[in-house]
Amino acid sequence: VAVGIGTDGEKENNNFDMFEEMKVASLLGKLKDLDAAAMDSWQVLRMATITGAKAIGLDAEIGSIEPGKRADIIAVRADTPRMTPLYGEGPYFNLQHNLVHAVRGSDVAMTMIDGQIVVEDGELKTADLGEIIAEVRKVAPGLFARRAAFLAENAGGIRQWTD
Repeated sequence: VAVGIGTDGEKENNNFDMFEEMKVASLLGKLKDLDAAAMDSWQVLRMATITGAKAIGLDAEIGSIEPGKRADIIAVRADTPRMTPLYGEGPYFNLQHNLVHAVRGSDVAMTMIDGQIVVEDGELKTADLGEIIAEVRKVAPGLFARRAAFLAENAGGIRQWTD
């Protein structure tokens, strides 16, 4: 079974930070097995990329960098205290450990989606962030009202797809 890592809505953690989710997944795997070697960094990175894409049926399009796939890429700053020390080769190679256990979303310097740079140096390039925030603030009360109505209507629980 392909298992992926992702972020969820406001009720989960309020930050949509994939690096935080990767760290939590790694730590929970270690706790579950009571084994510091469980859920290693490479396994977690695969869950956040190619096996995550496979879990949602998109592994032919995304999840790895190869010809024919969308160019969905991020660039992470390597000149931060969290990335120090960083060894890119040799016996102390630790890029995967730093990405899973040290980096935060704010360390991402560039985000490219389908070959188009959408965020660079913290600036959204493809839309007006102020307008997006204003629109979210406008529609959020209606969405919360819909959620409240759904929860009230289904107070006894709902049938899960896993049942």
